[in-house]
Amino acid sequence: GCLRSWTPERDDHALIEIHVTAAAFGDRVTALATQETLVVQVGGESWIADEYFESPIRRLALSPDGLLLAAAGALRPVRLFDLSGRRALTELDRLFWPTALHFTPDGRLLVTQSAGHVRAWDACFWPCSIKIDLDCFDKSALAVIYGGRGVAVAADPNLVLLVDLVAAREIGAFSTTAPAVSIDASTDGRRLVTGLADGTCVVWR
Repeated sequence: GCLRSWTPERDDHALIEIHVTAAAFGDRVTALATQETLVVQVGGESWIADEYFESPIRRLALSPDGLLLAAAGALRPVRLFDLSGRRALTELDRLFWPTALHFTPDGRLLVTQSAGHVRAWDACFWPCSIKIDLDCFDKSALAVIYGGRGVAVAADPNLVLLVDLVAAREIGAFSTTAPAVSIDASTDGRRLVTGLADGTCVVWR
């Protein structure tokens, strides 16, 4: 992807043009991953949080309070960063390379998804997680629902599964006319929007 920034006074060219592989934005935080570097800006100060050469970062997730940043790529583990302390906290699992990263609205859990596994990592006890095995696509179609108590995840064939993170089990499902390639939830987590592979978009209540 390409990130460009304009000023209101001049719309004829971009002031900044950066080729990025992932990005995350908060009220005071901007995180940009390029092919080899993760750059974080908090307030007016920037620093290089991570440098890598084996595999670029493909997913970034920022906690609601802007204090934690999660980063992952296809050939790298999930890495957690403490933005206030400008340091890496931990690597969650070297064998678990997620295609989706989402913090719950309260910031207590980080939800990851990859290769049929959904995990919810506790922010207070990072090595610990709830692991849920699902028959789902190895895609990034996942959304947090019910205020952080559950997730909706794309499943095979043509299903979206609803999962209770607290009980660690499926609580429902609905069929789609084509595979769901994107899922998003309303602010209260009670409505879902699915983007399907056939180009249609469906709102679920």
